[in-house]
Amino acid sequence: MNMPINDFENLSKEQLIDTLKNLLSERETEKETQALMQKRQEEIYDFYDRYKVISKISKEGLWETRIPEYFTTDTPIWFSEEFIRLLEYNEEEFPPVLQTFINIIHPIHKYEFLSSRINFHKGLCPDDIYEAEILLMTGSGEYKWFEIKSKLVRGSQKKAVLDIGVLRSIHSRKMAEEALKEGEQTLRYISYASKDGIYDVNLIDYEASFSENFFLLLGYSPKEVHLTWQNWTDLIHPDDKNSFLEAYNKFLLKKLNAFSKECRMLCKDGGYKWVLNRAKVVQFDDYGIPIRLIGTLTNIDKIKEAEQQLRQAYVDIKVSKENLHQYAEELETTLEQLRQMQEQLIQAEKMASLGVLVAGIAHELNNPIGYIYSSTEGLKNNIQDLLTLITEYDSLSESNYSTQKKKIEDLKRSIFFNDIVNELQELINNIYLGANQTAEIVKGLRNFSRSNDSSLEAVDINETLDITLALLQNQFKDSFEIDRAYDEIPSVIAYPVKISQVFMNIIINAVHAIEVAKPATKKIILQTQKLPDDKVLISISDNGIGISKEKQKRIFEPFFTDKEVGKGTGLGLSISLGIVESLGGKINVISEEGKGSTFQIILPVKQNINVSST
Repeated sequence: MNMPINDFENLSKEQLIDTLKNLLSERETEKETQALMQKRQEEIYDFYDRYKVISKISKEGLWETRIPEYFTTDTPIWFSEEFIRLLEYNEEEFPPVLQTFINIIHPIHKYEFLSSRINFHKGLCPDDIYEAEILLMTGSGEYKWFEIKSKLVRGSQKKAVLDIGVLRSIHSRKMAEEALKEGEQTLRYISYASKDGIYDVNLIDYEASFSENFFLLLGYSPKEVHLTWQNWTDLIHPDDKNSFLEAYNKFLLKKLNAFSKECRMLCKDGGYKWVLNRAKVVQFDDYGIPIRLIGTLTNIDKIKEAEQQLRQAYVDIKVSKENLHQYAEELETTLEQLRQMQEQLIQAEKMASLGVLVAGIAHELNNPIGYIYSSTEGLKNNIQDLLTLITEYDSLSESNYSTQKKKIEDLKRSIFFNDIVNELQELINNIYLGANQTAEIVKGLRNFSRSNDSSLEAVDINETLDITLALLQNQFKDSFEIDRAYDEIPSVIAYPVKISQVFMNIIINAVHAIEVAKPATKKIILQTQKLPDDKVLISISDNGIGISKEKQKRIFEPFFTDKEVGKGTGLGLSISLGIVESLGGKINVISEEGKGSTFQIILPVKQNINVSST
């Protein structure tokens, strides 16, 4: 019981003794408390000394403040060197008071942050731990993301006495998260726009995400069915599932970077819908193993219905029109072609170009083979005469020398020995010439028809044009005039067979256009020229029928053709444009009806990858 000192004189002896005991007890308690606080403070400072070292290593900033009765803007706060460095300030710019930190908080976070800190100091946070992610103004003038964690330290009476915490930069992570969100949002927009379903799979842990359109395409909502990478294939029709999974596994095991497969998938209404499933590996590990792929699901139900209707039309025609048997066979062939993939159509176009060459190659081979055959016959007769002469020489002896020698001389005159000797070299040269011409034709045909054209090489454009012309020689016949105007141009990094295919497609089209126009002089002009910026120009001109403005807008569309049925697939120019654009080039068309056409192919000399030399 505390009493004013001037009241002690009114106390009894017993009261005075009790009061003195109470005063002594309070003093001892105060000394113990102070000693305990001193010990804890020393322990905290010792801990901070160690943690400051850890802070520099881990790049985390520290702060500490004693908790006053009331916080003010001038409340002292200790900031570690790493704390100030993380915020890109120096110590002179960052006074150790509360107002300094408040000033750098982004306005959108300031009120919420200060309110949550008040609740934290009131002890309303679990385990007296506070965590937050906020934007802070750095010394560079830019707001950046930081993570704040702090912990209350309480005294002996459970009263909060210290607030200590750490500051960690999370700006890179937040930016990556924002980029990921933007990417996901873009993916959603693409999905909504295309109406295709999209899926993204991590092939390491098989975590998969499916776009909303993936579900909607099959009639579900995302909440109605839980799809994972392990169970989504259960929706595939039983008749399609095994072949689909087999193709998908081959796609992944062979490390191919693209996949395309049609199948039927179960819809919410219990029916099945035809879809085209396409996938592409977008990331490989250091060992070339696929670790991430993105795929799409496209509704092709209407296409399949059209195919079925076409099949039915074929059956109806065959049953009711027996006299159209030949046409029905062509229709069946067309139906078979419709089932092929786009890659097969491209190869088929190349083979179609080879088909155009067959008659010409046969004709071209007849000449050198004729040389070889006729020369071989002459060589055979001459050798037979020489063998007869050698036999007579073998019969020569001392006893019959005079008569046998005369007989040999008579035989030499009768077989025209001197002419045979001179003719032998000529016959051998003819055989060599014919064999060499045959080899060149076969070499050109083999180079064009080879299927492995996956590597880039240094291609001599002028030489490639000449080889292409040689393969097409029979197309020109005798009435065509071929003009060459080649400049000295550098080799172009390209796919040699594909470039030859581009030239062949355009030259064949030129021949057809000239044959339709039937000019007095049938003329094709080939020009090459070096352009600035490491590019080359190849021009192929003709004096054919020309192309109208309307058709010029469509000539590069797949399957567009104005030729008669059976004389073109409509893929030649589309494929040619794809080949040229894949090399970073372009094709320009200059044409006027009745005045011919010029196709300008512009190619870069170099590609940004390693290539092999020819």
